[in-house]
Amino acid sequence: VSNRVLAGHSLRLTLWRYVCSDAFSTKTWAPPGYFVTDEEDGLSKAPSLPWSAKRLVDIVEAILGSATTYTIDQKLQVASQLGLLPEEISSFAAFGTAFQGKLDGYMPTADMLGLSEFTKRLMERIQFKFEHPLLAIHAVTRSSCMGFELPSYECLETLGHALLDFLVVEMLQKKYEFFEEGELTIVKANCVSNKTLAALAVSLGLPEHMNHHSSSLSGAIAAYVDEVTVEREKELELGRPIPPQYWWSLLPPKALADIVESLLGAVLVEARFNLDVARAYFDRLY
Repeated sequence: VSNRVLAGHSLRLTLWRYVCSDAFSTKTWAPPGYFVTDEEDGLSKAPSLPWSAKRLVDIVEAILGSATTYTIDQKLQVASQLGLLPEEISSFAAFGTAFQGKLDGYMPTADMLGLSEFTKRLMERIQFKFEHPLLAIHAVTRSSCMGFELPSYECLETLGHALLDFLVVEMLQKKYEFFEEGELTIVKANCVSNKTLAALAVSLGLPEHMNHHSSSLSGAIAAYVDEVTVEREKELELGRPIPPQYWWSLLPPKALADIVESLLGAVLVEARFNLDVARAYFDRLY
């Protein structure tokens, strides 16, 4: 989804030909690529205009954005027509089908493995039951955890980050229909910022469940937990009807925000890319 890739798709599909930069008027309308003149036939070929890569990217993103009222599968079909997805991904369920074998082959189920107290407490914290408990542990394991057989949470974090962006935008569009694009962007960035997610991680008690072998990170997390707890208690004492973002002045360790996103990604994988399950998890905790 880099600007270079999106601009390439925009050029390939010649989407720029369909852009109207002037107010629509029936008196001056002409087919794409032409404009009205005083010539005998009334039409003249439009001159080629310099299009920056950013403007080409904006066209693709605007088309995707116009599909906000569609179902998730319809949105994916639009993305597929734009060349952003492989042909075999025709629905959201197709992601789950593609991942099914890897999940069952790589992750033993709870019946096969049994649940440790650590995993039980983690699932209680996030109010979600994993049939593949190693997936939950995977989601809270950092690369600094030496000698651990599971990979770190980076891949799940990437998946969760993308899903979180989607769900937050979906929520904001339903809740604040009157928002302009700029306002929506600002609020969305606030909702998914590291500061907000780190405060959420503390409220869920996730710091104690992180697997890592970094003494500096342990110190940073402990200091942040103390600071954000104090700030939260101050706001509760004031009893404001709409308390401000008490966490906003603090600088949290990024790892706390990471595990919030990685756990969301893990829930989606566990649910075999059932978006309704992931959305219910999001609505419950966010």
